[in-house]
Amino acid sequence: MKEGNLLKNLLCLLLLLASSGCSNFNENPKVQGARQIAQLEEEGRKIVLHEGKKLLERDTDFVIDTSSARICVFERTESEMVRSEEFPMEIEKTFKGAFDNEPKLYASHLPVGTILHFQLENNTEHFFVKENMSESYKVYHCEYYNDER
Repeated sequence: MKEGNLLKNLLCLLLLLASSGCSNFNENPKVQGARQIAQLEEEGRKIVLHEGKKLLERDTDFVIDTSSARICVFERTESEMVRSEEFPMEIEKTFKGAFDNEPKLYASHLPVGTILHFQLENNTEHFFVKENMSESYKVYHCEYYNDER
């Protein structure tokens, strides 16, 4: 009777090890983490690509940051906030329904090369741009379309 239990326990242990993916290969945790981050970034890019195509069909003004997988749908506002020129981000490409490998910041209508300065005021995110040197800054209210934070 004891041999049957021992054999049964050994068989259960082997099945448990096999089903849990136990192996002799231990991956470097940094490599494993980098792979998981890359997978999350790729999933995020797929989501914003899909949502961006929908917004493009509706002719909406938006900016896509592929590195954070967020879409900022914006409209002009007349905010009198104090403008900071920290953390500038440049529009790298016009969004036409697809992503290249390198560019990180796409826009539906803002010109390529436009510098955006994002700023938080009263828990509302804004960005402002100065499209050419003779103009004053234009302020836009940013509503994140797909932000799950």
